[in-house]
Amino acid sequence: IGRAILGTCLKKRYYSVRKSAETGKTNKLKPSLAAQDDWKQWRQRDKQLTSDMFETDMVKALIISKMEYEERKTHPDSGGNGVPQIKRVNQKDKRMNIQGKDKPLTVSLKDFQSEEQHTKKTEDLKSPPGPKLVKQTELLKLEIEKKDTDIQQPRLVISEWEAKYKEMRVKEGEMKDKAVTALHVALEQERSRGKILQAEQVKYQGIKKGKRCSESDHGR
Repeated sequence: IGRAILGTCLKKRYYSVRKSAETGKTNKLKPSLAAQDDWKQWRQRDKQLTSDMFETDMVKALIISKMEYEERKTHPDSGGNGVPQIKRVNQKDKRMNIQGKDKPLTVSLKDFQSEEQHTKKTEDLKSPPGPKLVKQTELLKLEIEKKDTDIQQPRLVISEWEAKYKEMRVKEGEMKDKAVTALHVALEQERSRGKILQAEQVKYQGIKKGKRCSESDHGR
């Protein structure tokens, strides 16, 4: 299980780094210098958060591996599924007196020791984990909770920066739309002014031409 979680952590780290690289490629064009600074800060915080999350996953994987190792160390006779495989000794030497009367059943020293070891192992399996293992487990749990708490704060900061960046993009878009609208209005005004000047020029040229014709008629 620990190896599987460790492999999952490495995959998450790989995809996170790849995603950050692709995000950097697609966001080369920034609207302003202030936006570029905010973007760099946001990417730096995202990178730090990803590193902290990867470190937490690694700690969890190591904790699980250590707990499995301690479990195997405590119960060396347990199989892969955690079920103890205990060999029971059910055979006893029965010796009969051939002379006519049965003697009481006797047990050899070897069988007696085997029965005693079996009883001791059964009691060990029924007994709760030792205080040392419980203390180590509690310390590891506290360490994981502390890591989760430390990661929560950067997550909140990143969410805040994301909201600010989106708001800034919206404001810049509105300013751009206003600037384009004002430019169109100014162009229309210049066109109207040019048409008026052109009409006045034609009118002036017509009046001037009429005066010249009148002067020519009077001279004749």
